[in-house]
Amino acid sequence: MDERAKRAGERIGIMKYEGCKWCCGEGCNQCKIELEKAKKEPEPIMTINMNDPDEVKFARGYIGREAMENAFGPGGGGIQEIERNAAIFELIKVLRKQNLTPPTGS
Repeated sequence: MDERAKRAGERIGIMKYEGCKWCCGEGCNQCKIELEKAKKEPEPIMTINMNDPDEVKFARGYIGREAMENAFGPGGGGIQEIERNAAIFELIKVLRKQNLTPPTGS
């Protein structure tokens, strides 16, 4: 970016964010938006109500010791398997709340 363009950007209030995927930190109208995205906390992949013993017991089938050993053992799917188990758990949890499926383990 030439010096004249830099000065023009500063005059109109274009900020610079090094992590911007559009300009790579040179300064553009997307820098502010990209910075805001970066500041947001990531969503949890699953939540468990620790005050509900049935839900805790049910969750163990998806993320408990056995599930972890299967995921990270020989032939396991690793973190992708854990993420898939978490998504399945969240779906079944919603269905359980609507009484559409009985509470069962994995």
